[in-house]
Amino acid sequence: MSEVSLEQRTVAAATTAGQGDEATQVDLALVGRLLVRRWWLVALITALFIGLAGAYVVLAPKTWRAAARVLLDPRDKQLVGSDVGKPQYSIEAGWVETRVELVKSHGNLDAVVKREGLTADPEIAGSDAGTLGPEAAAARAVRNLAEMVVVERPKENNIVDVAVTTKSPEKSARLAQAVAEAFVAGLTRAKIDQIEQANALLSRQVETMRQKMTEAEARVEEYKRANGIAVTRGNLVDEETMRQLNESLVAARQKAQEAKERWEKLKQVLKTGEVQFPAGLDGVGSAVLSRLKIEAALAAKRRTEIEQDFGPLHPKARAAAAEMERDRTLILEQVKSLAATAEMDYQLARATEDNVRKNLDRARAHLADKGEATVALQDLENEALARRELYKSFVSRMEETNLQKSTQISDATIVSPAQVPLKPSAPRVSINLGLAALAGLGTGVTAALMRGRRDVAPLLAARRAEGATAAAFAPPTVVPDLSGEPVAEVDDRAGPAVPPLATAPLDGSEEPTAPAEPKRPTAGVPVEPVRVDLALTPERIARLGGRAEDGGGVIDAFVETVDGRADDVGLAGLRRLAAELGDTGPRVRAIFSNSVPTPIVAALAHGLARAAGGVGERVTVIDLAGDPRPFDEAFARAEKVARSRRRRIESGFDLRVDEHGVAFARPSEESAGAEPSRRAGRLRDFVVATLRDRDGVVLHLGGSPSAAVLFDAAEVADHVTLVVDEKDLVGRRVTGEIEVMRGLLPRFDGIVVLKLANGPAARHDQRRDRRA
Repeated sequence: MSEVSLEQRTVAAATTAGQGDEATQVDLALVGRLLVRRWWLVALITALFIGLAGAYVVLAPKTWRAAARVLLDPRDKQLVGSDVGKPQYSIEAGWVETRVELVKSHGNLDAVVKREGLTADPEIAGSDAGTLGPEAAAARAVRNLAEMVVVERPKENNIVDVAVTTKSPEKSARLAQAVAEAFVAGLTRAKIDQIEQANALLSRQVETMRQKMTEAEARVEEYKRANGIAVTRGNLVDEETMRQLNESLVAARQKAQEAKERWEKLKQVLKTGEVQFPAGLDGVGSAVLSRLKIEAALAAKRRTEIEQDFGPLHPKARAAAAEMERDRTLILEQVKSLAATAEMDYQLARATEDNVRKNLDRARAHLADKGEATVALQDLENEALARRELYKSFVSRMEETNLQKSTQISDATIVSPAQVPLKPSAPRVSINLGLAALAGLGTGVTAALMRGRRDVAPLLAARRAEGATAAAFAPPTVVPDLSGEPVAEVDDRAGPAVPPLATAPLDGSEEPTAPAEPKRPTAGVPVEPVRVDLALTPERIARLGGRAEDGGGVIDAFVETVDGRADDVGLAGLRRLAAELGDTGPRVRAIFSNSVPTPIVAALAHGLARAAGGVGERVTVIDLAGDPRPFDEAFARAEKVARSRRRRIESGFDLRVDEHGVAFARPSEESAGAEPSRRAGRLRDFVVATLRDRDGVVLHLGGSPSAAVLFDAAEVADHVTLVVDEKDLVGRRVTGEIEVMRGLLPRFDGIVVLKLANGPAARHDQRRDRRA
């Protein structure tokens, strides 16, 4: 590129950057530079404000605040009476707010003033309280104390804080406790006053009820005497007589019925003549008859046994039959006697029943004659009973209120007594100093920006010139491949096309020319990663894919042929790839992928190290991938470094060197299982120690490394390179990942795109591989 075209590009870029209103170019970066130039002014003004606030905190009079916490309980706490233990399901709306207002009531504060003697306190009653009268001094003390008392309800509950602020910490605690105690006692005193008023009303009503009850009972007795009404056991004599006659009539009627049933049954037995069967004589009460029935049954049994043994004509059988006939005759005679007796009992029971019925009829007639008098007496007795019950209820209620007067419990309880405060409530040191710092910082920033207005134009001009130079020197995109010939391509997705740099053929006949080192952007600004396409022939792709299926055996795919000889074309292409990525001088490059398998990334990392070794550089490959299989073969054939040669290297890594001078290292089991911070420190120390002996380090992270491994490697790497497949590059996922990594990894500056090589170069490489 000629100087004329370079000047033209610089002028055009500067002209484009200078367009637009300068006022709109003042952004946060420019403001930051203005503030950095006058940081001393911001610090001075902030320190001045903090100093003034500190002086105020030191010189201002201090006040102390103490608080006592009180619990308000709306439940009815009666120890005696019918409401004892009755649950409280709801409270009156505004009950708690009403009690809160009572804390600062005149009566409550006046009690505190008198008990604590605050009329003699200059802070409360004033310095001239002695010239005032007692009432005036007390009134002033109550007003001033009300201003010092603050009642707070921290949350929507029944907890209340009673706080007092004075110039003495001990006085604040003492007065806060006194106000809380006076409030609790005041609620109890209010309940007692209510009970005393109720007792006064009840005592007057009790005397009235007693007089009315006495008069009603006197009227009852007078009516009884006037009407000849006698009472026994609380009932009228006539009523008691009729009750007894009713009971006698019922008993006589039942006795007559039983006698009749006995007589009828005996007559039925005599009529049927079935006395030889015991069942016919059941229910007839007679000891003689019972004995005769037993003898008849025994005789019948003996007759049956004799007839079975000797026959019915045997003399013993005849004797048994005669005995049975004799028993039958005796039973018949006894039944006749019992029937006569039963008939007599029945006649007597009938006579008794008739007599009792006649007496009952006479009693009923006598009671009916006094019916009207009895009704009037009942009315008088009901009235007297009602008066008596009412009098008893009033007396019981008055006794209950007398007991409640001495057993009242306050609706408030001090749950947290006031404590002497350890630090003053005002002035608040942290708040004052914090506000002063904010005010000073704001004032200082404003002053610094006002004084730096004249520097805005030079800073804008310098920034436009810097942007124009960066745009003019933007590096072109060069695409090396491994197909045997250079191919220059332009990524139209990354920006406008630029001519490729001069390159040498990749047949290994001469070393490639080193491209000009691209100009890096200013620190703190995200780097635009350089895209370098790596063209692969179909045979090489098949070789990489086929040998990567088992996770190993692909480590030499870029640097050796299938028969184990050095692949000069591949090594030359990898050296050019490293040059285009910016590997000049001592460097540490981290290489990884999120879409390409780990064995292929490992082969590329090993190829970069071998390519650097071909130009006399000694490079160490540090394997940090989660899958260690790709490098197992390389570690197996490499020679382990002696302990004496590793005295400067952290012992947490296994270090080996192969026959080509490439060193391989991987963390030991102890280092891999260490804490993240310790693991990152060991990696940093190992890389620093390695660069003392080697020319470069390649950090192999493999495919889809963890965030911890990626960030640990990015901390020590000079360059971070991503390997992607060309078909995945246009996808939204890979594009989003690149944008995220640009923001998170400041040294993310290279993208290696694996693509398929086409054309004569690919056919030439294919014929060469077949000859090999």
